[in-house]
Amino acid sequence: MLLASLLLACLQDQPAPLALVPRWEIGPLVRLELVKGREDWEEDKLKRSSKTVTPIDVEVLAKAETGWIVRWTFGHTSVVEGAGEDQAYAERMASLNEGMRMEVRLAPNGALVGLADPEALQRHYARVLTEVDKGLLERGLSAQVVARIMDEAKERVLGPGFERSALVEVELLHRCFALPLVPGKKTDYEGELPNPFGGDPFPALGSYTLDAPDLAQQKASLHFRLAVDGQRARELILAWMRELAIQNGKTPPKDTDELPLKALEETTGYLLDLRNGLPSSLENVRTTIVRKQKRVDRVSLRVVPSPPKEKPR
Repeated sequence: MLLASLLLACLQDQPAPLALVPRWEIGPLVRLELVKGREDWEEDKLKRSSKTVTPIDVEVLAKAETGWIVRWTFGHTSVVEGAGEDQAYAERMASLNEGMRMEVRLAPNGALVGLADPEALQRHYARVLTEVDKGLLERGLSAQVVARIMDEAKERVLGPGFERSALVEVELLHRCFALPLVPGKKTDYEGELPNPFGGDPFPALGSYTLDAPDLAQQKASLHFRLAVDGQRARELILAWMRELAIQNGKTPPKDTDELPLKALEETTGYLLDLRNGLPSSLENVRTTIVRKQKRVDRVSLRVVPSPPKEKPR
């Protein structure tokens, strides 16, 4: 009896898990502002930086016991930093998503399942890339250069991994619905991070912690950290270096203490709106250090006021 009482007391002292519930209705849900930035550093000197801003309207198309269908409609991307001398051309290249309607399937609890209509995205990109191809040739670029640019773009937006690439920001927004969230508890998990040398992602180890929710304001802060799994990444990098050496007719290294990848980690911070379960803001920062070069990629999403509806004429 004493042991049972002690166990019961311990359980009662544990914080209750936070239940994120998607309380949405059919129709417009939120307007998001997507900000993407990149900084390239060499040692302590900033060499290049860029930043874009894109408005996105999120609308609930359907809800049922089997889940949700939501649509993301992308607006015009403004290049606010790093456009160079030709602002119009930079924005044209950055706005491949402009006008795109991406329909997403969610589980009943709000977690991401995948694209509801992947063919629609492929049709959009096929049309846009044709226009870009024509525009590049009109700017006087050689056909060979344009062909190389278009091959890279097609691989990115139409290749085998296009669905995963298209859903990066959606996954960030809906990540918290799929996780057990206990205030004050640090939870470890396994993930992966993009391989800066190309190829398969690197395995990574991460953790997340939820701060005590502010129930009066219906808000909660959540913090993620993810870093490359050093030993497993080392094995993959050495295998890649050996393969590259063989391709170039050189002697493959047996082992080395000096690997080109010095650091690869990512942090994500959320401010959750407990009224509808969605983040009111989030910021994702990925830092990659290869030899003496450091790259910092930033992605932020925040809910902003929707523009006023136009009055019928």
